[in-house]
Amino acid sequence: MNSEWQKELQDLLSALLDEDHLEPAQQTRLRELLEAHPEAREIYLDYFEMHGNLTDGLVPPAQVEKIKIWSWGKYHWAGLGLLALAASLLITVGLYQGILFNSGTGEPIAQNSQPLSQPTEREEAIDETIAVLLTSVGAVWDSGSGKLQPGTTLLPGRLKLVQGLACIQFYSGASVVLEGPADLDLQNAYQVYCYQGRLRAIVPPQAKGFVIESPQMDLVDLGTEFGMQVDQLGQVEVHVFDGKVELHEPGTRHVAPAPRELTDGRAIAVDMEGTEKVIPFNNDAFPAMSELSSRSNAALNELHESWKQYAQTLTKDPRLKHYYNFEPSSSNHRRLVNQAENSDGTYGGAVVGCQWTEGRWPNSTAFEWKRPGDRVRVYVPGEFDELTLMAWVRIDGLDYLYSGLMLTDEFKLEMPHWQIDEQGRIIFCVKASESSYYIRSKPVFGPSNFGQWTHLVVVYDGPGKQMKLFANGQVVAVLPIQDPPKIKIGPATIGNWGISTPGNPAPIRNLNGRMDEFMLFDAALSDEEIQMIYSTGQPNQ
Repeated sequence: MNSEWQKELQDLLSALLDEDHLEPAQQTRLRELLEAHPEAREIYLDYFEMHGNLTDGLVPPAQVEKIKIWSWGKYHWAGLGLLALAASLLITVGLYQGILFNSGTGEPIAQNSQPLSQPTEREEAIDETIAVLLTSVGAVWDSGSGKLQPGTTLLPGRLKLVQGLACIQFYSGASVVLEGPADLDLQNAYQVYCYQGRLRAIVPPQAKGFVIESPQMDLVDLGTEFGMQVDQLGQVEVHVFDGKVELHEPGTRHVAPAPRELTDGRAIAVDMEGTEKVIPFNNDAFPAMSELSSRSNAALNELHESWKQYAQTLTKDPRLKHYYNFEPSSSNHRRLVNQAENSDGTYGGAVVGCQWTEGRWPNSTAFEWKRPGDRVRVYVPGEFDELTLMAWVRIDGLDYLYSGLMLTDEFKLEMPHWQIDEQGRIIFCVKASESSYYIRSKPVFGPSNFGQWTHLVVVYDGPGKQMKLFANGQVVAVLPIQDPPKIKIGPATIGNWGISTPGNPAPIRNLNGRMDEFMLFDAALSDEEIQMIYSTGQPNQ
């Protein structure tokens, strides 16, 4: 705030929140500022979005794709009179019709025709993906293929595997086991072009008609299993392991009246000139699903052993105060034992509703949250100048306005809330005496990564006067803070929020997904430490 009108706007908004009303002259002046300055309109919207988020209600988040940080004024529960006045001001200056303005430009960036006091109705999501990366072993992908891990859903486009093995399952039901180096163009759920590589296709009857094109031939599967190899020169081999396939000249399968067929136990090769010859059949030359599964499980077991050894060293870290690995207690399967050695064991977790399920490692366990009653109750004593929270989560859906990661029972002075909003953004906020601090990432979760394990971390660094959010070892948001308060947690809930209170517009906050390991440190871990914990603990290497 460096201009006169900005200072005046701050004073008016602070008065509006503190007193729940403005005098007529103040209302007139606020309208004038909103009409005169596009930036004032964005500040106004962000201010009330911030207020609504910090009080957990009444004003829902605006649908704006950005990180916006505020630490301004005293926030408290607003009365209905304040909201009515806020809405009337929006109507007066034309904002109520739904234009949200981009920072510093005045250009519209989002549309929202709903009143600010009502949750925004989300547009129906569109899924343009055609396949999913089912599993991989030692996979190294070309940089143009993006960051791929098992569970990643795939859009149409080029996919290059530099080395390793991978299995792609198409939405048609067909599966392709791929050995690098390989270069594919995924065209749709029933069609792929192979520029180079060795693959095995498993096509059930439901996916009959699945097509693999190549430089020398187009192959139409009739519900069977076959192998294809395309070398760097474009020469092609086809081996049919079960059933039969149709062979077409490139680009002629829609016009050729009588395609040739190749049946099980036979193999052919076609050179660059299109000359075809019979070659010895070789089933063992192509990667099998059983081989991929065996190698994948062996690699995961090795990684899991490495993580368990590393996690054991973490339990001895004097900064670690709470560590729940979500393994069942031998004496009480509805109780979580605090594995941190510097804890006296008094403060474990009470499991309510959650069901045991498969964790991120083979033969490991996690908790699954699905119902509003599912939660883990914990108690964290003391005050913290520094704090690091981290958890491995698998989000299966974003069903509510907020999905809790760890929330204190109340949201009073010095209490933190850590959660995910309905747009998949990570949120952490702390109530303070003179200002409340709120940090929010850009969207981290969505349909493209539902069902994948993600490592989330929040770092509260009072002495360093900043907060940070991390996802999979990478910083996704940073907030400088002034006069940071100490943090008090006390009774809190993992994966949900306390007990619903009447009138709260977001009373249900259970996760839809799983959690595998939760840690609380009484220190601000460094970026390097967080990256090390993530890289050692992530199963998709």
